[in-house]
Amino acid sequence: MNGVPSFGYQPQSLVQGTDGDIYFTNAVGVSKLDSSGGVTTVYTFPLENPANICTNGCYPTSIMQGSDGNFYLTLAVSPGAVAEPGGLGLQPGAIVQVSPTGQFQLITPWPPTEAKATHPVARLCRIAPAPFME
Repeated sequence: MNGVPSFGYQPQSLVQGTDGDIYFTNAVGVSKLDSSGGVTTVYTFPLENPANICTNGCYPTSIMQGSDGNFYLTLAVSPGAVAEPGGLGLQPGAIVQVSPTGQFQLITPWPPTEAKATHPVARLCRIAPAPFME
């Protein structure tokens, strides 16, 4: 994929879901490891080639499950940004929601001028009553 990693490359974060399965991220998506050892893809971030544009963002750096049952991820590359071969460059990042069935929703992109907007690496945490908090 012209410098963009394939599934299984760079596992980043994992969380045990309320269903008992393990959900994990890597450079291009979210997968699930079930109790029998089977791995399935929950969501793959779309990539427009040949420009390597991450349509919905990519390179998730953390995952957590909110009180609403959905998964929340921080992304190192914002929706619509270019995944640069050999590195991420200066991407603003974003927070997105992925349901256990693979439905995607952008929660908030970070503007490039934000101080916190260079490769988010901190984990999200749950603070009642909100489903997540940065």
